[in-house]
Amino acid sequence: MIGFIRDMLARRQSRKTAKEVLRHALHVRHMRGDVLAPAQSETLREAEAALRDALRHGTPAAVEAAVEALHRAVDRISRRRRFPALCENVEIVVVAIVVAMGFRTYFLQPFKIPTGSMEPTLFGIHIEEKTERGTLDRFPLNMAKWLVTGQMYREIRARGPGQLTGPFPGGDDYPVSTFYTIGARRYKLPRSGQLRFAPGDYVPAGAVLWSGTITAGDHVFVNKIAWNLRRPRRGEIMVFSTGGIRSLQPGTHYIKRMAGLPNETVGIRPPMLLIDGNPVLEPESIRRIAERRPGYHGYVITRDAEVLASPFDRIKLGPEEYFALGDNTRNSRDGRYWGAVPRANLVGPATCIYWPISPRWGLLR
Repeated sequence: MIGFIRDMLARRQSRKTAKEVLRHALHVRHMRGDVLAPAQSETLREAEAALRDALRHGTPAAVEAAVEALHRAVDRISRRRRFPALCENVEIVVVAIVVAMGFRTYFLQPFKIPTGSMEPTLFGIHIEEKTERGTLDRFPLNMAKWLVTGQMYREIRARGPGQLTGPFPGGDDYPVSTFYTIGARRYKLPRSGQLRFAPGDYVPAGAVLWSGTITAGDHVFVNKIAWNLRRPRRGEIMVFSTGGIRSLQPGTHYIKRMAGLPNETVGIRPPMLLIDGNPVLEPESIRRIAERRPGYHGYVITRDAEVLASPFDRIKLGPEEYFALGDNTRNSRDGRYWGAVPRANLVGPATCIYWPISPRWGLLR
């Protein structure tokens, strides 16, 4: 009785092994079928057919022999790899990267907020002066703190002695930074930071120029497919490319609030946004700005703007043009300076803040 049970279990295991070998052979044929010679492909098919026939009508010994024959056939056509485990892991990583890039290209794209033009809805990079490290600012706790809050303590020290000169503006590529030099070395410092030395001072090597906590700007996901399915709506947070827009550096992206739609006439009578001469309080994202709710200051006029520099100025949008304003119009270079955004420049609406974790984290409105 025991021998019968042992034989039955062995036969079951043999059949299971045979089916796994058949699946492997089929996989190899599908993966390498386009590079196999006709004779190789035919040999593999014959070995597979022989194993299937043995499973249906053969003895356990016949099944075992057919398994070995199929193994040999697969080995002869399989590509030999020196480090198979490493190669397999590399393939998985490459496929994951390709999928992520495809998803980024066609569906969701991440963007980071560098400046405060959309505060308090979205925060750009901002700093807090600190003279020394706290407990959470020391390794390895500082890494955990940064992963959650985006905050990192930094000390910027002089790498050599010399006279401090500057500041030199960072330009559009460094909207929140400015530059100083000591000797032949250049230092990038927060534009709003308080330096411990004044221009013209002699700075010894190793002296701290500035120290504090730098908080990363909000990072958002932009829905790149939404506006392919419907028209953009007033009040949405819009991301657009700067190519072809006068006075804007090409090759970058801006994020603002969509204020004006095609064929509308846009103006500002502080604190209100005017559309075709009428104050606008819809949707809610426009209302809270116009009503100067906590943190917001309404829509304002700046005299150095080229398009909307007074309460009497207006801009008429074309049939495929949109108008963008920052939520913080006291500190926003937006449509008041450079006019309309063509429909072709639109990327999509920002949908959520995914990092860092803060009271603003989550879906955007």
